[in-house]
Amino acid sequence: EGLPVVCGTGDFPATLLGSGVCRPGMGSDVTGTSTILTVIAEQPVRSPDISNLRTVEGHWGACIFLDSGGDAMRWARKAFHEGKVDFDHIVALAEATAPGAKGLLFLPYPAGERLGTATNARAQFFGLDRGHETGHLHRAVLEGVGLAVLRHLRIIEAAGYKPERIVASGGGAKGDLWMKIKASVFDVPFTVPVNVECGVLGSAILTGVGLGLFDDIGTAAARLVRYEKDIHPDPKWTEVYHRMFPVFEKLYAESRPFYGLLDKLTADLEKLNA
Repeated sequence: EGLPVVCGTGDFPATLLGSGVCRPGMGSDVTGTSTILTVIAEQPVRSPDISNLRTVEGHWGACIFLDSGGDAMRWARKAFHEGKVDFDHIVALAEATAPGAKGLLFLPYPAGERLGTATNARAQFFGLDRGHETGHLHRAVLEGVGLAVLRHLRIIEAAGYKPERIVASGGGAKGDLWMKIKASVFDVPFTVPVNVECGVLGSAILTGVGLGLFDDIGTAAARLVRYEKDIHPDPKWTEVYHRMFPVFEKLYAESRPFYGLLDKLTADLEKLNA
């Protein structure tokens, strides 16, 4: 008796709130295991490829999910190093290579696509030659996630919503290299909060409003959300990625007919090896 009970929200809306992404025109990149790109709008965005989330302050979040984000990095760490090196080592290898990874492309779909038509999509490297080293592979993974999310950004932009700035959150926001790659791929500035685990802060904001410590959600967010730095696109990198993107798009489209064939082949191999 007497214990306050405050209505909360799901982890994703709480993350948007805790990153300060709570007015139209703002964008969010949440990179944990998956990657979620969101642009805040005043009304639901009508598109078969876009999900619409009602935000806690009453706007709408037009969002598209990529099942791979940090999960792609974890897979590469396990596959290339048997998990025996840390992520700083992987990033250092990637950072030592030039943007574009010597023409190496990576389709980041090791877990398929959650909401796309190709739910059985597969990951792949394309363009490998004898000049590629481990650092190129890791850079291609980071860039491949960025290019895949650029596909999503283009879909949202085609519906009439272009973010003026994107706030990063989740574990993926801890690495400056990945943030610079994404900012350059999107050609949109990124902002990194002081606390990248924004869902916890979003829940605290709702608690503060519910307890009467703040008059409203907007006031609480303005008081509590703090940003550490801005990461701006590198024009040279942006030029590289915008030349790569049409090739990535064509590779994505041309690969889709093979996914069903791979499903059948995999099933046949399992029977043969049983």
